[in-house]
Amino acid sequence: MVKIAKKILVMCIILMMAMPIQAKNAKAHKVTQNFEVQEVTKIYDGDTITANLACSEPLFCKKISIRVYGIDTPEMHGGTNTKKEKYLARLAKRITVNFVENSEKIYLDDCFRGKYFRLVCKVRNDKGRYLEDVLINSALAVPYFGGTKTMDWSK
Repeated sequence: MVKIAKKILVMCIILMMAMPIQAKNAKAHKVTQNFEVQEVTKIYDGDTITANLACSEPLFCKKISIRVYGIDTPEMHGGTNTKKEKYLARLAKRITVNFVENSEKIYLDDCFRGKYFRLVCKVRNDKGRYLEDVLINSALAVPYFGGTKTMDWSK
């Protein structure tokens, strides 16, 4: 009976040691998905929109908050809270509004769930242009892939 208990204990220890390795590998592999946007319902700022997705489950497809992947734009609220940042934030929002209004279709590429459970996606229009590229080329966005934000929009 003692031998069986020792074997079970050893097997449990081996399994427990393997679990962190599996969890680490699972986290490193992001599952992504593409969507077609049915309707953009709100544009919060340059890099955050809300949309209804073209899919059959309203619970999972309506009023979905989307963060544009790979960029950071000035904040409408928060950030440095200066007049300059708010002005730049309004310009970035205007570019995003124009991007959406001048597109017949919007597509979300390589989407995954982000830190605040938003979808994080590359945003593409029917002409093949990416919103993140348009904002970076207009100097109203900087590359950002998580971590500490380094751009001070107030300067």
